[in-house]
Amino acid sequence: MLVVLNFALPAMHAQWLDPGGSLPALFSNATRGKLEMNFEFRTRYEDRMGVTFGKDPEQNPMLIRTRLGMSYQPVPWVRFSGMAQDARAPLWGPNAPNTVRDHADLHEGYFELFPDRNEGFWLSAGRQMLNYGEGRLIGAPQWNNLSRTYDQVRVGYRLPFGQFDFLLVSPVKIRIAEFNRPVFGDRVWCSYNSFPNVFRWELSECSKTRP
Repeated sequence: MLVVLNFALPAMHAQWLDPGGSLPALFSNATRGKLEMNFEFRTRYEDRMGVTFGKDPEQNPMLIRTRLGMSYQPVPWVRFSGMAQDARAPLWGPNAPNTVRDHADLHEGYFELFPDRNEGFWLSAGRQMLNYGEGRLIGAPQWNNLSRTYDQVRVGYRLPFGQFDFLLVSPVKIRIAEFNRPVFGDRVWCSYNSFPNVFRWELSECSKTRP
């Protein structure tokens, strides 16, 4: 009996003290679902020994990522969302690159018009993580300690048989000790059209320009 209690009590205690789950629910209930909050803390240890046959320096970094996000929908036809992100690599050393570290910065900040509409016009503008198709051209893979984000303007039209998206996006450049911002000469403009209920496949046309 004592053995069972020794394993059960810590698990019960962890559920009682779960700010990542209880606090967002508290805000959502208090605002009748208009305000949503999310919190993420992730850490990962990597062993980078003998990478590229010794060409790159050997590293044993610990990667830490912290995110705090918020979404506010005062009326059904508009929603505002934002997220702050802090990424660090404390065991890397003083010269950790911007692929693994970036002190607290704006990772997302955008608004949407008619975000939950199943049919009709919708619009999104601002800084946002995006995933289109398999994410080879426009994607935000989460394995990276920072993950990619974009400054974007998108407009679309939803129909029962498919969706038509038109977008202009520019990847945000990570600038250590500065506010992250894109180089607008490096941009992608696309029409991305999907018909999952008709052909079971998607059509996309994209063009990428560089300065």
